[in-house]
Amino acid sequence: RTLLDDIRRNQQQLTLSTKDPLFEQKAKLEQAIAYNEKELLQGTEISIEVEKRNSELKFKLETLEKDLVRRYPSLAINKDISSAKKLLKQLPQNIHFIEFFSGKEHLYVAEIYSNQVKHIKRITNAEQVKKDISDFVNTYYHHGPAAMMNQPETFFKSSNQIYNTLLKDFNFHNNDKLIIIPDEVIGYLSFDGLITDNKYKSNISEWPYLIKNLSVSYAFSIQTWINQSKKRSH
Repeated sequence: RTLLDDIRRNQQQLTLSTKDPLFEQKAKLEQAIAYNEKELLQGTEISIEVEKRNSELKFKLETLEKDLVRRYPSLAINKDISSAKKLLKQLPQNIHFIEFFSGKEHLYVAEIYSNQVKHIKRITNAEQVKKDISDFVNTYYHHGPAAMMNQPETFFKSSNQIYNTLLKDFNFHNNDKLIIIPDEVIGYLSFDGLITDNKYKSNISEWPYLIKNLSVSYAFSIQTWINQSKKRSH
């Protein structure tokens, strides 16, 4: 419930703060649909004509919502919640799916395994965590390997801190398959290269990168992963 409330608040804030005309079009379509449904209840117009008009509006709304989800991926999280069980059943049992949601005050990390939501982790102080990730990405990704080579221990500890913040307490085993579904700034992280242990070693070849233990890949969403898997199997 807390996660859903945060999702809805985040979506409302996005709608209000973004001057995207798609949101205005969406509101107008929803108002028109509501008006037509009211007309149907009152019987003031011929029902067949109203239903036809409403069907056209609903089709336009569905197309518009798809455009919004493509532009703002976090809007997809709260869609079709009632079909979640059906979606989970389509997932393989031996793959860990880790999905992130970035709220204003909290970050949420959901682990899906064996066709069920196994664990949801709530991370407080979301703004600071997102800043730490952004600083890490800007320092060590955008300036090549030099920053890491010049201060390897600082990189090691920063990387391990991010790993602990996002993935600590999840129970992974060696050679497990892990699908990362990021959100916002987390999408810039390379999880493969995160350090999983806090015991620093000067020999870089001995560093405990996540990729050494797990097979890591990425997806835009669970539905996208399912669709791509179906295409690969045909």
